[in-house]
Amino acid sequence: MRPVAPVTLARPDPRADRFSIPPGLQFETGPFAHQGHAVNAWCGAGYRGVLEMATGSGKTIVALLAAHRLAADHAPLLIVVAAPYVPLIQQWCEKIRPFGISPVNLTAAPGRRGRARELGRIRRQLRHSGEAPAVVVSHDTLCDSQFQAALAAFDCTTLLIADEVHNLGRNSFIADPPAFFDYRLGLSATPVRQYDQAGTEALFAFFGPVVFEFTLEEAIGTCLVEYEYHVHPVELTPEEMDTWYDLTDRIKRAMWRQEDEDDPDEYLTKLLRDRRAVLETAENKLAALQAALDREAHTADGLRYTLIYTSDKAPEQLRAVNRLLHERGVLFHQLTHEETANRQETERILRGFQEGALRVLTAKRVLDEGVNIPQVRKAFILASTTVERQWVQRRGRLLRKCAETGKTHSEVHDFVALPHDFDNLDRDARSLVRSELRRVQAFARLARNAGRPDGPLGIIDQLVSAAFL
Repeated sequence: MRPVAPVTLARPDPRADRFSIPPGLQFETGPFAHQGHAVNAWCGAGYRGVLEMATGSGKTIVALLAAHRLAADHAPLLIVVAAPYVPLIQQWCEKIRPFGISPVNLTAAPGRRGRARELGRIRRQLRHSGEAPAVVVSHDTLCDSQFQAALAAFDCTTLLIADEVHNLGRNSFIADPPAFFDYRLGLSATPVRQYDQAGTEALFAFFGPVVFEFTLEEAIGTCLVEYEYHVHPVELTPEEMDTWYDLTDRIKRAMWRQEDEDDPDEYLTKLLRDRRAVLETAENKLAALQAALDREAHTADGLRYTLIYTSDKAPEQLRAVNRLLHERGVLFHQLTHEETANRQETERILRGFQEGALRVLTAKRVLDEGVNIPQVRKAFILASTTVERQWVQRRGRLLRKCAETGKTHSEVHDFVALPHDFDNLDRDARSLVRSELRRVQAFARLARNAGRPDGPLGIIDQLVSAAFL
């Protein structure tokens, strides 16, 4: 944790201030004391900057505490929260209400005209009462020129809170950022955009640098539970290895096309994606998952509060997993962009899972960022990207404390695609092993069972020997 100069957090009487800190919220002492430190750091940096905080450590609460501190000195304040997905937007609305201000979910407004009408109503309210609600929008809406123009016309102090801020490193935002915002707060467990230095630099230029860090390692054992990590090696079939080799050869021949690392070549990007898909969708992963699920079904908790992540590169894998669960009579539901497009459907699915009526959620990537489901105890990961951000966020998704279920720890089951013959690996096959080894080592480093007989070190030793010896 980075030490910072203290800045006093105001705690005014809630009766005297509509925007108030919920009674009983502990953020200065105890397991969430880092939240107070984070607010101090952002305020001390002039109300601009990025908070790099582990998933599950309370970034949303920190942002609202920071906004409250800013509002004490710069009222009236219009708070604009931008989040990448509908479930996250809904969660923000739920978290804002206990602070005594009304959230306006502009994703529910009918198109640009609906948003314009709602913003007009807020401007009138601000003129008459001097108070403004918090506006919650998607990242896409934040990048909309008409929306930005409407916000720029507000005659008050404005604060932008960007959740999962790394997603705004895209060109639609950094090419024409909303510079009219007086104050800016970026939130992310992993703000650095891997493989995109230009996007990362543009984000920090707009929001300010990282002013506070709270890592996953710091969070585990304080505000997050520990986890056990189980590796399931899966051999690629001869046909899959042939495909992987073919794509590798084509990638080598196409490398000349990548002249600028900040401007990826589309053809080369597709080849890399297709090669990654071979590993993510390996045929033998389904049989390995079936065996793992059958073992877990006989444990004390069974498959209750379980997530299964599948590839987003081939929809058939998700359908195959759903069939496998259906055949075993496991109550489950998939949660993809199709379901999350419907607010009521999303709430129904999550409520069923949290109450235990649904035992398993199957998903691709929609649960990677932000969605708060503290009941989750187990995750079976069939597909992972090479982006370290995903590895951090998925663990944070699992490690949230849950007093309702008496959760003491979580379990991660990782299905690792490997060549079928470790005794005869050529240079390319060794690079395949290394690509999977990086993730396994990252997950194993913080696992509580790392050195136990059932832990990952034995498999790591085999992978290291295959990759480097």
